[in-house]
Amino acid sequence: MKKLFFPVSFSLLLISCSEEEPISEACAFPEVDRSVNLNFSAIIPIVGSESWTYTDSLWENGIFQAAEETNLEITKVYQLGSLAAIEFSSILPLLSIRNDTMYATRLNPGPKENACYELLYPMFFKAGDSVQVDDDPSDKYVYPINEIINTPIGNFSQNVVYREADIFEVILNENAGVLRITFFVYNADGLRQKRRSLDLISYSVQ
Repeated sequence: MKKLFFPVSFSLLLISCSEEEPISEACAFPEVDRSVNLNFSAIIPIVGSESWTYTDSLWENGIFQAAEETNLEITKVYQLGSLAAIEFSSILPLLSIRNDTMYATRLNPGPKENACYELLYPMFFKAGDSVQVDDDPSDKYVYPINEIINTPIGNFSQNVVYREADIFEVILNENAGVLRITFFVYNADGLRQKRRSLDLISYSVQ
């Protein structure tokens, strides 16, 4: 199948670009041995070699076009100052864990002390109500949803949503991880339409 081109949200693109900048020796963070050192209470499972597989679909003007499988894996966990940083294979930005909250994170190599990284905004956490976590350059919210999310591997309740400016949405479950990722665009009439959707079809949590 021809490789599909999928859009990403502007904010995530900026974060991803910053991750690719070279890191000075002063900002070289040691990798954590996940088999013995992970003991986090994050909203998604992070205890070992986690991986998720999705049906990755492309839409045009609200009409389904094509699909392929996409894998999402935790590729690295390393020490970021006093925090742990989680690096994913694609889509999700670098996420740092503080207590039970995962923060979108930007690496900022430089000579100044404590300038190696920046916590941008809370992204994944258990929300009891709707919380606005950021407004620059777009509004971002985290909130619980009561609806059951149906997937090929089961139905999940007590889920949490991260939403950015009505164009990017992630649905999370603390037992399974990321259930669904959706990108939206607005057409010429100002109507929001699905552009890309990733729906969980299998996962492995060790």
